[in-house]
Amino acid sequence: MIMLDELKNLKTPGNREGFWFFLGSVIGDKQLSYEDIRVLCSHAPGSCQIILPEMVQYCSAFGWIQITENMISLAPEILDVHQDINALNKQLIHKTLIALFESEAFRISMFSFDALSHRTLFRNELFPLNYSVIRNTLINMGFFDIARSIHGTTFFVSDAYEKTLSNLCKTEKKKMTLSQLRKKLEADAEIGERAEIFSLIFEQHRIGPPLSEKIRIVSDIDVAAGYDIISYESNTSTDYDCFIEVKAASHDMGFFWSRNEYEIAKLKGDHYYLYLVDIGKIEEAGYTPVIIQNPAEIIMQSPEWMVEPQSYHIQHI
Repeated sequence: MIMLDELKNLKTPGNREGFWFFLGSVIGDKQLSYEDIRVLCSHAPGSCQIILPEMVQYCSAFGWIQITENMISLAPEILDVHQDINALNKQLIHKTLIALFESEAFRISMFSFDALSHRTLFRNELFPLNYSVIRNTLINMGFFDIARSIHGTTFFVSDAYEKTLSNLCKTEKKKMTLSQLRKKLEADAEIGERAEIFSLIFEQHRIGPPLSEKIRIVSDIDVAAGYDIISYESNTSTDYDCFIEVKAASHDMGFFWSRNEYEIAKLKGDHYYLYLVDIGKIEEAGYTPVIIQNPAEIIMQSPEWMVEPQSYHIQHI
């Protein structure tokens, strides 16, 4: 994993010509010791600025070079383009952007489109000050264009890299969406499990021994059953005759009911029950959930309930 913390407060590793010479000409397709690199860098052209320890540190932090047993070589992606300066520069910027988004030093909210200039703006004031060396290197490499006026300094993303940035932002949005969905599903699952456990205990107390020992949650194993708990309508029942679907309902008793659950409810009729559990009240002594017997008939035919379709399957015929 690329680690950028080591670059905090780093002054400067050099200029872009220095990076190009260091990666493309000094290291190239070879494996070199630090001492060999130091000697070769001493012959750098006058346009190259190379502060060797910082440059090695910078390139290593972004994964541009690999250091194994004190030998330094190019990372595969850099090796593939090291002989083409333009392709090399683009690859260095691309890997830099990936690392910045992964470390959250860059966030999507830092970029916006300016309709007047028809360009993408970068909110430099949101960028961590400790990483100023990275920002300055990106300027030097041509990712940022700088516009200065009496009103201050404006950072624009270079037109050549807008597509690269756009693709990375799309990837980040997908990651955010998946992460948010995962968190919601995990939270919903935890709430649903609490509601099921409460309902199981409620049923066991309602029926009492010895039948209470046979009441169980079945949804852990049979997710397509259409109900969560099998129980008994009374302590005189001789077989399972109470099929309970548990819903952790909102304060207005709203809940989602799957088509499978509804079809099973119709099939079971009076033996099917909905338990609407208010999670905020399950710790209260004597709390009883809202219990609806035969909900396929009661809910669907009652003016007290509003059934609202949330999605539709569309098919051309």
